[in-house]
Amino acid sequence: MLHVQGQHLVNAAGNVVRLRGFTLTALYWEPTQVVTELYPTDEPYRVMREIGANVVRLTFHARLIEREPFLEETAGLEWLDRQLDFAQANGLYVILCLILPPGADWMDDRPEPDYSLWSDFSKQERFRWIWRTLLTRYKGTTRGKAIAAFDLFNAPATIDGTGETYRQLLQSTVNELYALDSNRIFVVAPCYGTNGMKHEDLLRDWFLLDNPNVIYDLHFYDPFSYTHQYAEWVGVHEEGGVFSFRAYT
Repeated sequence: MLHVQGQHLVNAAGNVVRLRGFTLTALYWEPTQVVTELYPTDEPYRVMREIGANVVRLTFHARLIEREPFLEETAGLEWLDRQLDFAQANGLYVILCLILPPGADWMDDRPEPDYSLWSDFSKQERFRWIWRTLLTRYKGTTRGKAIAAFDLFNAPATIDGTGETYRQLLQSTVNELYALDSNRIFVVAPCYGTNGMKHEDLLRDWFLLDNPNVIYDLHFYDPFSYTHQYAEWVGVHEEGGVFSFRAYT
């Protein structure tokens, strides 16, 4: 299990770990019965390990965990158990990423996006309940050691003008989860939009939360033809060529 130490992630031996890997979308937009038929063997994880990855970011829809409000989806949780087993058997950490919380469906330029999360306090409580369910399910378990972090909210966009509702939701969620397990790491995304998800003018503004176990991420899509090669859902049907970059620290 990883821990935050200053500006680094470290393993149980105290060695600094730099995560490198891939996202499995796991067809999160499909019904649970479709998702739970995916990856019946460890082949995707084995392939990622063989090409040098040490982490997989596994995305999921709220309905994979919650069959009805505050009621667990057994099939989804058991499928998630298997994926953690496969990842751990191949030496991979897993980042669990909630990509569509209850009342938060504004991705992909939907004609009638759902922003009700921000005005419906019961849906905000369901958001916290989903993460509490996962934390308590895996706390102190072998599978829990495979989880590198909880990526709490994939691409938040608020309907207020400042993103304050997002900051409040994330701070209250982290407070609850940290009280249950002070070793768990939380990934917090910037607020990608206020007054709705405007793709042409995304904010990407961070809110610093009061917690020592928070790390912050940024989605980076350039050059698009490379990052989305073979992503047919955005019209890319071919390989994106060779791309290299230099990181400065």
